[in-house]
Amino acid sequence: VQCRVRRRADVALRLAVQAVWENSKEPNAFFEKINLPDDFSAADLPSNFSTGGISPDFSSLSRTGAPTATLNSQEVAARLVEPLRTMEAPVIQIDNTYILTHLNGAAVIVDQHAAHERILYERLKANDAAVTAIQPLLIAETLDLSPAEESILEANPKTISELGFHLESFGPRTWRVRAVPVILTGKNAGAVIRLLIQEFSDSSAAAALSELRERALILMACHGSVRAGDPLTATGMQRILADLAVTPRNETCPHGRPTRLTYTPTDLAKLFKRI
Repeated sequence: VQCRVRRRADVALRLAVQAVWENSKEPNAFFEKINLPDDFSAADLPSNFSTGGISPDFSSLSRTGAPTATLNSQEVAARLVEPLRTMEAPVIQIDNTYILTHLNGAAVIVDQHAAHERILYERLKANDAAVTAIQPLLIAETLDLSPAEESILEANPKTISELGFHLESFGPRTWRVRAVPVILTGKNAGAVIRLLIQEFSDSSAAAALSELRERALILMACHGSVRAGDPLTATGMQRILADLAVTPRNETCPHGRPTRLTYTPTDLAKLFKRI
């Protein structure tokens, strides 16, 4: 699907902003590409163009004197959501676990771990270089395995490597972890590898490789995300909210727990027995 944005014809942009602002399941599914006319600029948008309080900066989208440019949906979504990263939206962290903010007049409580876990999982699944890049370790981590664990590890070298772990044998049942996926930098890589081995062990012989990879990605996203109890800055909280807004299937974490609870003014009035 392609939409050409022309003067005064802002339907595609409206839908995109609305999708982002309302935390649509898949805002990028509205379109794959937006082709901008050579002379498109922010001045072409209608004076009543509304984004629900967001004011995206489209000035950089001007293509005056240049060939028609093509932006993919990720780039467009990023431009639409960028104001969320810097806007003065009030955010409060509760018990170093939940993010309290407001959206379209409603109070929203976000579980920071569940939200970040969903964000990382979808990026891992999409093979986003920002999270799948491999980080060499300055000091290799040593991992001592049982005979059974070592047997499973040696039977799945390709899968372990494709997930971003570089290991080398370092004596009987001892392995060195030389590199890890960048999202696990600073984490306990050995513990994650043991859990991966356990996943492989628990899988039936008939389990498809895709199923094993799916479970591995969920495990990595869980251990790579911020945890309950981690203090966050206002910028860190806003980044999670902005990233969550453009993440597919963002209502729940990969394990099925809700990422947020929303209370409209009516909901609050009922809770306080005003109605």
